[in-house]
Amino acid sequence: MELSFAERLKLARENLELTQLDVMNLTKNRIHNKTLSGYESGRNQPDFDTLNYLCDIYNVSADWILGRTKINRNNDKVKDHGIRQSVFDGEYPVVDLTDLLSGSTALSYNRRKLTKTDEKRLLSVLRVIVENYITAEPNNDGSRKEEAHNV
Repeated sequence: MELSFAERLKLARENLELTQLDVMNLTKNRIHNKTLSGYESGRNQPDFDTLNYLCDIYNVSADWILGRTKINRNNDKVKDHGIRQSVFDGEYPVVDLTDLLSGSTALSYNRRKLTKTDEKRLLSVLRVIVENYITAEPNNDGSRKEEAHNV
């Protein structure tokens, strides 16, 4: 059974573990929780600008929200229990590095999907950075020890 627009919109929000109030706060009241409830129940539909804004926040394509494709922006099939993006920097969700390094997310650059080979290379470089710099024990002054690593 195909999901409706309203169901996809709600699923995109829930995949980020957001409540309707979270979205209202995240958008600084641009999208009120009662308005979002109307969209998710199918009583109302957002205008183009609002739909585009929600797609950016939820990190999904408008084609997926509109039911034109089964693939979301990350070229991953959307699942009920996919990667959770629950940390925010301003108005955009941030993917946890643990999720990214697991290799379960397709990667893109400038909206172009990376090849599997390029993904593996990028993730291996990122893994070295995380393991050697981000998770390294800090020096007494709070800085991290800088070492040369071959990647």
